[in-house]
Amino acid sequence: MLVGGVAAIVGALVATAVTLAVTRTQPHEYVVSVFLKQDATDEQRAAVESALDALEPVERKFESREQAWENYRKLFQDRPDLLAAGSLEAMPESFRVRTKSRVFDCGLLLGVRDLAVVDKIQVIQRPTDDEAGAEIACG
Repeated sequence: MLVGGVAAIVGALVATAVTLAVTRTQPHEYVVSVFLKQDATDEQRAAVESALDALEPVERKFESREQAWENYRKLFQDRPDLLAAGSLEAMPESFRVRTKSRVFDCGLLLGVRDLAVVDKIQVIQRPTDDEAGAEIACG
């Protein structure tokens, strides 16, 4: 009887492990954009970059105001009305971080969100073959 009970428990554990391994979703890719206020200092930028380490980034990129303006001009090259509405001075500096996980933990952004130089944070879950992309609300 004891052997049968142990065998049943071991069988249940194996079945559970196999089920979890087969049904576990693949990690999603997330892009976190952190937009800085216009008067960011070098020290403040460094603090944001350091706080982003909590996300265990796969890739991290800083975009200067000049780079943002160039990208804006390329994006809207066929829209003179939008080009006229933009300017170099209006472009924010930003960090873009790419990270992967099964679910996004908004708590990892607390250290970033609390920095006075941060204007806005946007989290996008990239689409996959099976799922549409989405913006993640991290209140």
